[in-house]
Amino acid sequence: MIVLSAGMPKSGSAWYFNLTNDLLIAAGHEDVRDIRARYGLQSVLKHHNCNIDKHTTTNVLRVVVPHLLGHTFAIKTHDSPTRTLRALMAAGVVKAAYIYRDPRDVAVSAFDHGERLRSRGEEGIFTQATNLEAAILLVKRWLLIWEAWMHCPNVITTRYEDLLADPAQALARLAAFIGLDVPEATIQQVVDGYAPAQLSAGKAGHVNFNKGVVGRYREVMSQRELDLCQEHFGPYLQQMGYAG
Repeated sequence: MIVLSAGMPKSGSAWYFNLTNDLLIAAGHEDVRDIRARYGLQSVLKHHNCNIDKHTTTNVLRVVVPHLLGHTFAIKTHDSPTRTLRALMAAGVVKAAYIYRDPRDVAVSAFDHGERLRSRGEEGIFTQATNLEAAILLVKRWLLIWEAWMHCPNVITTRYEDLLADPAQALARLAAFIGLDVPEATIQQVVDGYAPAQLSAGKAGHVNFNKGVVGRYREVMSQRELDLCQEHFGPYLQQMGYAG
């Protein structure tokens, strides 16, 4: 089985993926990074968190090979579900989990990330967020991907706020969805491995922890920016479970 850990950027998706990968390891499966190396998938599963690089049929089928040879593992994405992925999900080859967050907080976090990249002279999608208004428009594009996942059958969805409030419960729910028989104590051990006091500098970098504060947009955004959020996010907020 392939567990596709999908998520909106700046929504704890790296944390959720690493929790998922460690959960699978705790259940007796291999670290996806070892599988990537063994099957030469470095050009398909990018970076430390094994983001699948473009959901082309060729790339997806290359990732299916280890599954056909008996492996269960997790991979990560921020992209929409393609026709090929949907077919694999319908066939039970892929199980998908999608995490999202209040888009107003996502916009604040995206702007912060863009500022850090610009200060280091680096490029990336977050550098498009040159101010909060630009960040809001960037997040609006990501909401279309959120909508695609919400209309995709057989996907377990999690809000970042719920993961933050009770990560053990969120992980137990994910384990049940995947079909893993993992004791509560083991789930708690996986969760505890990402407690701030336990994180090494390298590990913290891989989960992309920033401030992660719920509702920070209220302190950061001006009334003009809040109005812009309402204009662009309003139709989504109630569907996502957030007050407008």
